[in-house]
Amino acid sequence: MAINTTLTREVAGNLEAYFDFIEAEGFDKLIFGRLVDVPEEFAVSTAEFYRALRRIAEIKRARGLDHVEVGNLEAYTRAIAGKPDRVCTMFGSTCGSGFHNIIYMQREVYPCGRMFGQPEGVLGRYDEPLEHFPPHGRRSAIKAAAAAAPTAPAPAGPTA
Repeated sequence: MAINTTLTREVAGNLEAYFDFIEAEGFDKLIFGRLVDVPEEFAVSTAEFYRALRRIAEIKRARGLDHVEVGNLEAYTRAIAGKPDRVCTMFGSTCGSGFHNIIYMQREVYPCGRMFGQPEGVLGRYDEPLEHFPPHGRRSAIKAAAAAAPTAPAPAGPTA
């Protein structure tokens, strides 16, 4: 069974308790997203995110949880080897919107979840066939939405 957890500062500061929960409930796949585009007191910086991933790897190893897959650790390993996934910066990878991703949110399709609610970012409706969303169309929507959106700092890569 898999769980996708938003890595907040509170979760990052209580990883031992989080792993108690993971073991008690029998989860065998973990994915951690991080908060972005929120007030600074809630956000987890890229450096904090990677520190937490290192701590997650340590806890997993110390508890002998070899059967538990942490998707972010595999993505992190590929990123520092110079072969980053094109998934999402929220998951410790590089952005894949318009290349590999489309997001279905409230009956609309977007190239990225961060574009939700921006009319310029809407690619179409949830009930349209995938062929309706060719990659070049996705990239055009991304450019339009990015031009209309407030700028956010580009994420830094893994840091020590």
